[in-house]
Amino acid sequence: MSEIIEKIKKFRPPLSLLLRLSCVFTLVYYSVYMLLFLFSLMFKDFITEFSQLYIPDAALNPYEVMLMLLAGFLINAGVVTGLIFMLIKRNIGPFLYTFSATLILIYQFIMGNYLLTDKFVVEIFLLMLILVLRIWFSKARQKSNSFPIGQDAVS
Repeated sequence: MSEIIEKIKKFRPPLSLLLRLSCVFTLVYYSVYMLLFLFSLMFKDFITEFSQLYIPDAALNPYEVMLMLLAGFLINAGVVTGLIFMLIKRNIGPFLYTFSATLILIYQFIMGNYLLTDKFVVEIFLLMLILVLRIWFSKARQKSNSFPIGQDAVS
């Protein structure tokens, strides 16, 4: 039984502590935003009335508000799902995380009038940190898994 466990550990080595900690921090960060968008979906009528009252020039109808909040929820849910898949070592995790986080960054860049806000800087830092750590540790894992000529992986 212990031989099987050792073979599994060799096949899927554990994530590094730094990558795991940054993934967990980022998971909490985006989970809070995902829950805020979900909570805001329940009050879309209030948000619509608020925008019509205080911003009459850019007043939004209820469908636009719901579409924006739903899109924000789904994109943040994509980031959270990608991070969870990355932590449980699924191959789709880094791609889903990168795609969703890039969509968030593009939206913030366009809506922020091309200014680097604090949130934009934090999210680009988290994206780069996780991607660099993921690539760096996967290359280190590949080097450690390579065997000299004449040896096989079973022995």
